[in-house]
Amino acid sequence: MSYSSRGFGIRGLLLAVLVNSLLIEAQAQQETVSLARAAEESRGITAFQDALDTIESEHGAYADALAEPLYSLASRFQQNDRHKEAITAFKRGLHLTRINQGLFSLAQIPFIQGEITSHFALSELQAVDQRQRYLLKVQQHSLPSGEPLIQALMQHADWQQKAYELGLDNFEDSIIRLHGMWDLYGAAIEDILKNDGPVSLRLLAPLNGLMKTQYMISIYNAEKIRINPTVSARQDGLERAFSPTYVPGKSIIWSIYEVELKHHGQYSLEVAQTLVMLADWMLWSNKPDSAQETYTNAIEVLAKLDDAAILKERIFGSPMSLPDIDGLHGLPTAVATAKGKLLLEFGVNARGKVFGMKRLDQVEFKKKEAQRLMRKIRKTKFRPRYVGLEAVTTEKIQRAYSVE
Repeated sequence: MSYSSRGFGIRGLLLAVLVNSLLIEAQAQQETVSLARAAEESRGITAFQDALDTIESEHGAYADALAEPLYSLASRFQQNDRHKEAITAFKRGLHLTRINQGLFSLAQIPFIQGEITSHFALSELQAVDQRQRYLLKVQQHSLPSGEPLIQALMQHADWQQKAYELGLDNFEDSIIRLHGMWDLYGAAIEDILKNDGPVSLRLLAPLNGLMKTQYMISIYNAEKIRINPTVSARQDGLERAFSPTYVPGKSIIWSIYEVELKHHGQYSLEVAQTLVMLADWMLWSNKPDSAQETYTNAIEVLAKLDDAAILKERIFGSPMSLPDIDGLHGLPTAVATAKGKLLLEFGVNARGKVFGMKRLDQVEFKKKEAQRLMRKIRKTKFRPRYVGLEAVTTEKIQRAYSVE
């Protein structure tokens, strides 16, 4: 070995020792910070517990003054992922608040919301559902008409959707969740109508929520017919699935249209998007001729706008799976080809139907899940691509998906 190579080896060894010592020092510093933070948290919890003991000894176990430190203690437990202890503290604070301030006092709401957060963190979904029901009861009794009540109703509608998607109920009973969404969005709309009138911009959020609910009810009805052996004719089944929801859905969209028209005018992107929403609903409900006419109306509105070509390309430049509505989409999001284990090619004809599907990848990973997704895509309706005012067939669409 030459002198220079021996020198390099010594320098490399010294460098390795130096790097290792720096890593050890950094790790020690991190552990010191963690221990200091844990000690600080422990002192904070102890301070809240001492405050509780002092108040209780001076004013009794049911003193109203206990509520605030109990909430602070529960929140500190929650921040440290000590959710069982947090729930216990939140429950005690809630109990004291009910005793001292009444069964439906506003002061209960933060305690119930805290319980919900910790139950959810523990994946105790039935407990979350039970506390959500109680929270709604308190809010409906205590919140005055106006924005806080509307937001509360919307939040509970969101929970009903989440509970439905998480499968908290068996299939037959799960329709109750969708009816709950309908009632909650409807209550929010009723409150807005009472205070603001029929063309308030505040109506848009609950109206869109109602439209989402209509899609979900129609999907539920179609699935119920699919698994019900008494339905003999497929077409009869489809009509039964969509006919109860089509007219209410159309009325909801016209209400959205009236709001957008009032605030943005006939030739606006908002009005064009609402016409697209209506056409999507018509196509979804097996009314392709009405859908095509309404898509054409939307394109004619877009033609009057600045950047018309860009907007038309964004909305009609490629087929779009239905439903295409905030909070509800027909298919999982496609991913970059390099990230997707499932690579598909298919076409969509001028009436929004899928044809010619095939796999382009050679991966056998999760074969059953891939086949299930392919069946779903075949059954999905698509908003077709438009050239000018005409719907056209689109071939060789390639989409990659990460199969879960």
